[in-house]
Amino acid sequence: MDRVKATDTGERHPKEAWHIRRQLSPERRVCVFRDLRTSVSIILTLVAAACSFAAPSQTPSPFRSDPSTPSPPPTAGSSVALSSVAGQGQIAFASERDGNAEIYVMNADGTGVRQLTDDPGTHGDPAWSPDGTEIAFESSLGGNYEIYVINADGTGVRRLTDDPGADAYPAWSPDGTTIAFISDRGGNLEIYVMNADGTGVRRLTDDPGTVGYPAWSPDGTTIAFASSRDGSFEIHLMNADGTGVRRLTDTGFNIFPAWSPDGATIAFVSSRDGNVEIYVMNADGTGVRRLTDDPRDDVHPAWSPDGTKLAFQRFEGGNADIYVMNADRTGVRRLTDDPGADEFPAWSPASGASR
Repeated sequence: MDRVKATDTGERHPKEAWHIRRQLSPERRVCVFRDLRTSVSIILTLVAAACSFAAPSQTPSPFRSDPSTPSPPPTAGSSVALSSVAGQGQIAFASERDGNAEIYVMNADGTGVRQLTDDPGTHGDPAWSPDGTEIAFESSLGGNYEIYVINADGTGVRRLTDDPGADAYPAWSPDGTTIAFISDRGGNLEIYVMNADGTGVRRLTDDPGTVGYPAWSPDGTTIAFASSRDGSFEIHLMNADGTGVRRLTDTGFNIFPAWSPDGATIAFVSSRDGNVEIYVMNADGTGVRRLTDDPRDDVHPAWSPDGTKLAFQRFEGGNADIYVMNADRTGVRRLTDDPGADEFPAWSPASGASR
């Protein structure tokens, strides 16, 4: 997956990221919310701008250098039974393995891959309901990016939002009654919430910068998010009603916050050491420590329901795959190995996980 750069004419490619959405013409705006790679394009673009160095050459490392190799996944649409492995739940993700960006699920060890969606729309950012029975996701199925929900068995797709603006990145509240998401319906990318049935949409942020990546605390009182309100993308917290905004990070570009199941720590992605890596910090912003240390870009952390592991996506040689590691940064292993990009892992709750 190539790093996205400005063209020689100074124009930016529409996939470059939603933080430059306002520079795009209305007819190109929807492109900002995907192709499937948009979320990661944000990181790669920001790192290039912040560090002012050329992107490192994508010299592939041998895939088998990872501690373990997954079994070849079944073909899309196969009838492999999906079951929780050793109490670790399941992982939903988006993949282009069939030529289109669709939502899939797999066991936590990478086995039992099963395709849930199968239509012409582009799908991404799956998020489990807290009871594990449903998955929210974004899709261009209707011609515009909207939030949809599907049953965990692939049935019952229904659309939750219907707005001329683009809606993306859903995140369930821990009690399952509310879904946070990002939208540009008000002219700027902000965080909104709605009831789980799509009613009662209300705006939480009114930010001079760009806002994205909402993540609920396990107790439902707080939402972590990324914002460029201070000039660079940093992790912030706010109360669930949008009040009490406070900043946690101040070094490098920091996005993709993910709360640990006990609410004590937040994993996130940062460029602070010159490469795109996964870090973790205490919920008050102290005690930052680096979890990954690899020349490849590591993004989109997702905690296991017991808090002992993190799934994430890693880029190598123009492709993306899902990996998992222990929460103490040991035991990195690859779960997917497919020519199509596998992205946006979302770990289910103990029986199924909100983002």
